[in-house]
Amino acid sequence: MLDAGDGMKVIKREKTFDFASFNLDRLIELVDVYAPPKEEKPMADFVEPLLAKYCEYTDRDSIGNLYAFRKGDPNAPTILLSAHQDTVLFPPQEKYYIVQNGYLQLNKDFLERDRYSGSIRSVVLGGDDRCGIEIILSILETYDGPLNIKIILSTREEIGGEGIADVRRDFFQNLRFGLVLDRKFSGDIVTSIERQTLCTKKLYQHVLQSGVRANVKDLRETVGSFSDAYFLSKRLKIDCVNMSVGYYQPHTSLERIDLYAFNNSVRWVKEILETYQPD
Repeated sequence: MLDAGDGMKVIKREKTFDFASFNLDRLIELVDVYAPPKEEKPMADFVEPLLAKYCEYTDRDSIGNLYAFRKGDPNAPTILLSAHQDTVLFPPQEKYYIVQNGYLQLNKDFLERDRYSGSIRSVVLGGDDRCGIEIILSILETYDGPLNIKIILSTREEIGGEGIADVRRDFFQNLRFGLVLDRKFSGDIVTSIERQTLCTKKLYQHVLQSGVRANVKDLRETVGSFSDAYFLSKRLKIDCVNMSVGYYQPHTSLERIDLYAFNNSVRWVKEILETYQPD
């Protein structure tokens, strides 16, 4: 699927990348899955077997929210990793990719165009939020610490968080904190949304200092727009932050993933887990 020159979907690909913290081929496979709101089943079908390799438990509910649990030390805290399966709605079409100059993006020469205006038809890369899913998979592959890890991959996030609003609430009991992996740019730590404070100062400081140690660029505390973090904090009372995962210009045909920033985001999440010291 991924070799340039063989009629495959990666038209141009640099050979010099060495991203040790994630699987670039799998990230491209993730963004290639068509799964707009209410049509997320292909994404869940792709991801659930990958989660099952490392998790004792996986399950879906009636609207497709995907749950998983990776068992650690019985005496260790449990944390939550959160991402969403859907992209904004766009008509289905074949997408082709370029990996160049440190970015993964759509190859505009191969995108479908309106027959009358010549403009590119509505389409997105899908880094929002396939980046979050790939981080979770990478963490499951490499983290060997004591923390227990619960995972929620929600549906319908792009239409107002309908999926997270209808989750099984018992799954979210006894969580020490949550990391929502669904923020553009590099280094953003979203600690409030619509006047709802998401986290304690202690969690923010731990996330910030972990980012410093992971050499994440442009670290800053900021206010966010809607994400699943709002519901997790307001309704489920989970101490959480929403973190940058390296995608830019989401919801447009110009969307791109900064692979260096993304690689650091994976390292950032792992550093948060590995250095967490419970009370």
